[in-house]
Amino acid sequence: MKTKNLFLSTAIAITALFISCNEPEQQPEVQPFLRVSTNTLSVPPEVSERNFVINSNVAWEVSISDDADWLTINQMQGDGIATIRVTIKANFTTEARNAVITVTSGALSANVTLTQADASPRLSTFPNFINANGMGNLPGGKVEHRLNVTSSVHWTAEVIDAELQQWISIEPTSGSGGGVITITLDPNMRFARRHAFISVSAEGIQQTSTVFQRAAQRLEPDQFTAVTINGITWATRNVNEFGTFVPFSEPHNPGKYFQFNRPTAYSVVDGNITPPLKYNDIDEDSDWTILNDPCPCGWRVPTRDEMESLRHSGFRWVNEPAGAWLGTDAQTATFETPGNTIFLPAGGRLSDGGLHLLGVEGNYWTRTQFPRFGGRYIAGYRLVFTQSSFLSDGMGKSFASPIRCVVE
Repeated sequence: MKTKNLFLSTAIAITALFISCNEPEQQPEVQPFLRVSTNTLSVPPEVSERNFVINSNVAWEVSISDDADWLTINQMQGDGIATIRVTIKANFTTEARNAVITVTSGALSANVTLTQADASPRLSTFPNFINANGMGNLPGGKVEHRLNVTSSVHWTAEVIDAELQQWISIEPTSGSGGGVITITLDPNMRFARRHAFISVSAEGIQQTSTVFQRAAQRLEPDQFTAVTINGITWATRNVNEFGTFVPFSEPHNPGKYFQFNRPTAYSVVDGNITPPLKYNDIDEDSDWTILNDPCPCGWRVPTRDEMESLRHSGFRWVNEPAGAWLGTDAQTATFETPGNTIFLPAGGRLSDGGLHLLGVEGNYWTRTQFPRFGGRYIAGYRLVFTQSSFLSDGMGKSFASPIRCVVE
């Protein structure tokens, strides 16, 4: 009986052990998780890209704060580990901006705050000088050019100093970031060159580009307008309005007066200078530029050497009308038979005190500046003559004198 009970106990124990060895082992419960590699991203105002990593064991979705239409994300949902690429547009404002990128999975969430720096005002334009034809191939002979604008902020553009702006227009007149301004010019049917300035401004920064338009046709020299002396072809009359000569019937007319390298034509009416003379110091290191040259197209202000050649070719002062004959036939020249000479009226000069030495002294600019005071350029070379003297020297650039042109 004892043996039987022992056998039964042993069998039960073996059975229990067998059952125990074959039951599956209990696994610990896996917890869902969701993490991001960084909680902050900082970017410059320019267009840029940034990455962050989602580390998760569950499916997830990405959302962006409602007002952040200035950034995009390459993957808005996924499962497990993923690298997210964020593309950020340029910030053209002067304020920094923020966006929150949220990754969620059920009750789990993680945020990435992206901050984009404000745009420090930057502005540039190209080209700075536009040399335009007098006539183009657009309808009506209009001419078209383009001005490139690069800016980090909003900008505005306008045309300034363009003879009432009747011959030039621009489009658009404002923009943000990169842009192209289309410049449209009417055909220039005069003999005068003309120019305007396009000013582009943004946040206290100003860039100015010059538009220079040549005339559609040149004023060609002929027997009435030109005389060649020692190989240099001179105009027979002084400059009148910008780009014109005084009438052929008025050889004694000194024409208009011009300051050195300035395009304004001054005249004296009833003792008053018209327009009022801008008599400020002109102390710039520059010869007379083509931009401000008042001679008709095809002509220009002479150089010092050309004026010296004229000075040494022959000279004779006359009192009626007051002035001088210059050239190889100076001693015998008359208005009926001028020969190889030109007549320069003694028109004097203008300053803030009015007109000086009319009928007593001739003053004629060259396009060459006059160095003195240790190389500091404060004057321009001029031809100056009276009844008893004839020379070339320097004169302050703010004085206004007549112009006699040579062929280009």
